[in-house]
Amino acid sequence: MRVDFITQVLPCAVALRVVLLWYAEWHDVTFRVKYTDIDYEVFTTAAQHFVDGASPYLCSTYRYSPLVAIALSPNIYWYKSFGKLLFVIGDIWTGVLIFKLLRERHLSERLASLSACIWLFNPLTLTVSTRGNFEAVLATIVVGILYCVEKRKPLCAGILMGLGAHLKIFPAMYIAPITLFMDSSYTGKTNNPPAVFTKSRLQFVLSSALSFVTLTWAMYSRFGDEFLDKAYFYHLTRRDHRHNFSPYFLPMYLTYDSGISGVLSLLGLLPQAILLLFVSVYLFKDVALACFVQTLIFVAFNKVCTAQYFIWFLCLFPLTVPYIDLSPWQLCQLGLLWIVTQVFWLGTAYILEFEGINDYLSIWFASLTFFLSNVVIVVAFIANHKKHV
Repeated sequence: MRVDFITQVLPCAVALRVVLLWYAEWHDVTFRVKYTDIDYEVFTTAAQHFVDGASPYLCSTYRYSPLVAIALSPNIYWYKSFGKLLFVIGDIWTGVLIFKLLRERHLSERLASLSACIWLFNPLTLTVSTRGNFEAVLATIVVGILYCVEKRKPLCAGILMGLGAHLKIFPAMYIAPITLFMDSSYTGKTNNPPAVFTKSRLQFVLSSALSFVTLTWAMYSRFGDEFLDKAYFYHLTRRDHRHNFSPYFLPMYLTYDSGISGVLSLLGLLPQAILLLFVSVYLFKDVALACFVQTLIFVAFNKVCTAQYFIWFLCLFPLTVPYIDLSPWQLCQLGLLWIVTQVFWLGTAYILEFEGINDYLSIWFASLTFFLSNVVIVVAFIANHKKHV
């Protein structure tokens, strides 16, 4: 059956988000527990401070680049849901880029459309943008980087990389596989022997650095050390002892008031770094798969892991599925494993939060099972990847 992306998939995706935006307005004035993400209130408060001529960091829980508050200034002087509209546009554009990138790889329109549907009609991605979560825009930037790489536009890819790393540092880990991917054959020319410092590599790395430094220096010049502390250093030294999906949460909780907690926080970076480097070298020939596996590893091995982080790899998942040598049933089994272990964790967390039963060991065991499910998916994708043509 023919699936037309422009006339069938895209209008349905837009309509669904419009309905959810309307529902969010109704829900927030009707129920005590709001549909809108608490982070959106943080963004709006920070934007209010900026409009008033003050620092967005007067909002104590704002820990992002000032660019986010600046971009959401229309929340104050125009329409309170402007930011949600912006995030939804980014969300939709991510789906469009996924479709265009897969078509660039010569995938059929039907398969490219179905792959884009994984993003466009995913319940998690639908709610993230319409609740006002900033991760939807980061997904657009990440997929945009890979689209520029596929289109052989290293300068554009580098500019987007600098922007993404400025907003949230994690996209910087994609620099390694993308740079390796831009070898002598990247532009269709071959050198004998292969050149290390190719023109594309230099353009990408230098434009990434220039974009990141320019944006970061501009924000530092205006907001000073407070910007660096809140937007970057806080996340590097963060010690979150509250329960979350990460298996690190219980050791952090038990050692929170001692010096060991800080050591654990730093040691947690070591396995991440080793695995990310390995994936960069082993999978760079399929750069989208390398970035997907990197992100899944980064999230699974992170010292803090929350549901909003899943968006970071879910936007890359549709780019990898067509090139994984697994049957639909095997893919469904992996998906079911991921969902069931996640639901298991949510069940144990519910008992703690709503029933008041402090069974932290059960939550930690659930965190371990969810962690192992991510490891199984990583191993399955690495073992069964096939090069696209």
